Amino acid sequence: MNDDLVDRLLEWGRMALSRRGFIGLGAGATAALLDSRDFGSVGDARKDEHPALQAALDRAVAGPSPRPLLIPAGTYQLSKPLQATGPLEIRGDGPERTVLLAPPHSPAISVGTLSHGQPSGMVLRDFTVRSSSTSREPMVDIRQYGRKWIVDRVNFDAAFGDRTGIRVWSSWVGSIRDCSFYRFGVEGVRAERAAIVVKPQSLPTGNGPINNVAISDCAFERVQAGIDLHDLEETGKSTVIHAVEIRNPRFKNSSVKGPVANSIGIRANSTSTFNVVVTAPFFEDFAIGVSVRGWGWAITSPFAQSADTVVELVTGGGHSITGLVLDGAAANAIGTGVRCRSGVTGRCELHLWKSLHGRKYLTHPWVDDTKGKLVVIPA
Repeated sequence: MNDDLVDRLLEWGRMALSRRGFIGLGAGATAALLDSRDFGSVGDARKDEHPALQAALDRAVAGPSPRPLLIPAGTYQLSKPLQATGPLEIRGDGPERTVLLAPPHSPAISVGTLSHGQPSGMVLRDFTVRSSSTSREPMVDIRQYGRKWIVDRVNFDAAFGDRTGIRVWSSWVGSIRDCSFYRFGVEGVRAERAAIVVKPQSLPTGNGPINNVAISDCAFERVQAGIDLHDLEETGKSTVIHAVEIRNPRFKNSSVKGPVANSIGIRANSTSTFNVVVTAPFFEDFAIGVSVRGWGWAITSPFAQSADTVVELVTGGGHSITGLVLDGAAANAIGTGVRCRSGVTGRCELHLWKSLHGRKYLTHPWVDDTKGKLVVIPA
């Protein structure tokens, strides 16, 4: 039995016990579970559930020992965001079983505040958030939320609206894992907002970088922009991103054969981006896989099945790409494997690249190095 299955079985056991009031859902939690139905929630997709769910959340986070909140299976219409500033845990009955319908012009969930540091501990798990609007406001907003926060097994569906799924502001030691992002942005049109936005923001204290954020095992399907490091639409003075790890992301656009125009998997929008690690990304039908700005990126084992450009180095230096695999096909050609643009000023390296079909499905030179900054070491 593998470790992942063991973890899931233990998790299901904890959830079954918690429903009987024996233990909480959070790691080490002992408080009894709160059920939102006890506060009047219905989940019929028609009633405004905000008053009931906010009352349940307020009770859950009150006092010295916060209690986990369960939102059972159902569809919950929200007129306003659910808000909290202390440690919290919100859990559904599973993605696509518990569904939150986000307000058109505000988040479904907004946690933390930019005015002061937050206590450690926030968990969002096992539900879906849906939106049918284009908005500057994300579906879930995490603002300077202390340390050790987790978004786990949450699905997001934007119905092709140009809206962000999760926005992270000035945070430390957090993770987004095993989440799904579906139908973000108008297909073929450059997106102003990505499915995930990591946004360092200056705070009243003068601090506000992003440190140690991990995004792992997430799927992005039919999205125009997957992950933004630094927000394209800055609303305040931005600071620095340090140490972001993106593990095993899958980017797939399935509406057409070949790359969808203006689509991009991962993009950095500022040179104040340092030490980003991207491991085993998969790209299919994306115009650009990764667009790199900043210093010290390490991209390991990228795999592309259809892309105009797999990795685009735009600025900075000290970047390394290892184990690039290109696998084009007759209707899914690879344009360029690595493009190193003139804004790159420091040395970069490409190690152990491989095209599975030779040059048959490469429509351009597999490396485009404008200023000779890329050191190429073939497999």
